[in-house]
Amino acid sequence: MKIFANGRRMHQASTRVSATFALVAAILGAAGFVCELRADYRMAPGDIVEVSVFGKAELARRGPIDIDGNFGLPLVGSVTLSGLSLAEAQHAIAAKLLARNMMQDASVAIHVSEYRPVFIRGDVAAPKSYPFLPGLTVRHAIAMAGGFGASTGNEAGDSKIDRRAEYLATRLEMSAVEAKLNRLRFELDGKGGEAEAGTLVLPSAHGDIEDSVTKLEALQLQSRQSHLDATLRTLKILSGFTDDQLIALEQQRKQSEESVSLQVDEVGKVRTMFGKGLTTSTRVTDEQRALAVLKTQLLGNIAQSAEARRLRAELDRKITETSDLRRTELLSMIQEATLTREKLRLRLAASARKLAGPGDAGIAQNGAGPALSIKIFRNDSGSSLHLEADEDTVLAPGDVVDIRFGLEPARNSATKSD
Repeated sequence: MKIFANGRRMHQASTRVSATFALVAAILGAAGFVCELRADYRMAPGDIVEVSVFGKAELARRGPIDIDGNFGLPLVGSVTLSGLSLAEAQHAIAAKLLARNMMQDASVAIHVSEYRPVFIRGDVAAPKSYPFLPGLTVRHAIAMAGGFGASTGNEAGDSKIDRRAEYLATRLEMSAVEAKLNRLRFELDGKGGEAEAGTLVLPSAHGDIEDSVTKLEALQLQSRQSHLDATLRTLKILSGFTDDQLIALEQQRKQSEESVSLQVDEVGKVRTMFGKGLTTSTRVTDEQRALAVLKTQLLGNIAQSAEARRLRAELDRKITETSDLRRTELLSMIQEATLTREKLRLRLAASARKLAGPGDAGIAQNGAGPALSIKIFRNDSGSSLHLEADEDTVLAPGDVVDIRFGLEPARNSATKSD
C-alpha cells in the first residue's frame, strides 16, 4: 500500500511539472511588444488580433476580423468580435469555450497586433492607406504621406506654394530621419532606459512638427528598450525556474528508481512464496502490475527530465539570440537611415535653391500661403461621422483623412496686420 501511495504522489507531482512546462512554452511563444489603444477601443473588421488561451496552445491564432465582424478560432468556430472591447472579447471567447464544453473558467488573452489602416487623400504627395499607430495625428499622417502635394489655384500661385511645400516637406522628412537615427543610436548603446515618463532628451530639430516627431521617436525608443529588457528578464527568470524543475525531477527520478528496486524485490519474494504454495497467483499478478506502473512512471520522469534539459538549452539560445538579433537589426536600420538622410540632404539643398527664386520673398513677407482644410470621415460603431480637424487631431483606426490645400485670401494678411 505504501508503494501505491508513493506512486500516486509521484504522479501528482509529474502533473504539476507538465503544467509548468506548458506555461514556459506559452511564454516563449509570445509575440513582440504591441502598443494598445485605450481600454474602451472597439474592434472592427480589418483589425488583426492575436488570441491565446492558457493551457490550450492549439487554440492560439493570429488573424484579421473578417468583413462580417467575425474571428475564426481553431476547434471553436467563429466568434463575433466587431464592436467589442478587449475585455468584452475575452468574455465572449471564454463563453464560447464554456458553451462547447471545452473549458471552464478559461483564461483568454487577446490584443490587437495591427489596427485598420488610415486612408489619406487629397493634396498630399502620396495619397493611399498607411498603417495606424496609437497616438497618430493628422500632422504625422501628412508626414507619412510625403508632405503636401500640388494645391489648387492659379498657375503662378501654385508654383510658389509648391516650392514652399516641397521645401517644408523635405525638411520634415529630414527631421524625421535625424530623429530616427538618434533613436537608433541610443538604442544600440542601450540608453533607452534613461527615459522618464514618456520623455527622453534627444538632439531635436527646430519647429513644432519636428519636435513632435522627435518625441514620438523618444517614446518608441523607451518602449523598445523596455520591451527588450522585459524579454531578457523573463527569459532569465524562466531559465532559473527550469533549473529548479530539473532539480525536482532529478529527485523524483531517484525516488522512482528506489521504488522500482523495492518492487522488484517484492515481486521476487511473492514468486518464491507462490512456488511454496504460501500465496495465490492473484497476489503475484497484483505485484507485477504494481511494478509495471512504477516502471512507467520512471520512464515518464526520464522523458520529462530530457524535455526540461532541452527547454533549458532553448532558453539559453533565445537569451543570446535576442540581444544579437536586435543589434544586427539596429545596425542595418542605421545604415539604411544614414543613406536616406544623405539623399534627403541633397533634395533639401535643391529645394532651398528653388525656394530662393523670384517671388517667394513676397509670399514670406505678406504671410500669404496655403489655407489648409482637413476633414476626417470616421465610422464609429456603424455611424458615419464627418469631422472638421486640424493637424493636431488624433486619428482613429480606419479614418479617411481628406487634405485640401488652397491659397489663403490676401485679406487675411491685412486683417492680421490690423
